[in-house]
Amino acid sequence: MAWGLVSFGFPPNPIKPLLVLAKNQLFGILIAAGLILLIRWVYWRIRRREGIGLGDAKLMALLATWLGLPGALLAFGLGVVLGALVAIVLLAVPSAHRDSETWALSKLPLGTFLCVGGIVSSLWGGPILAAYLHWAGF
Repeated sequence: MAWGLVSFGFPPNPIKPLLVLAKNQLFGILIAAGLILLIRWVYWRIRRREGIGLGDAKLMALLATWLGLPGALLAFGLGVVLGALVAIVLLAVPSAHRDSETWALSKLPLGTFLCVGGIVSSLWGGPILAAYLHWAGF
């Protein structure tokens, strides 16, 4: 993550000093990790069980370091949608819930889907975000 912080601002823009770039980068990292920590805290308050591990918050911080805040949020959105689609498919397959656990207690690793979202965001994040902003009217 340290290399991502250092290399993100290079070559430095002569208009913005390096400290401003580092401050913006750190702000993005805190927002991305804070999003996961907020979801974790709300889930704990409602269910009194751990729903998301701390590794997911670290992964989001890493994604924000390398992709910036918009890229990390895109990776998060893609990962959540992909995870929901996989969960729906697993619920539809009858052999998937033969275990003693009910479907509500089965676990899917969010980190796997965040990684896939991060790969998509790193490869095609710019065009996806531009298309979304155009579609939204910005």
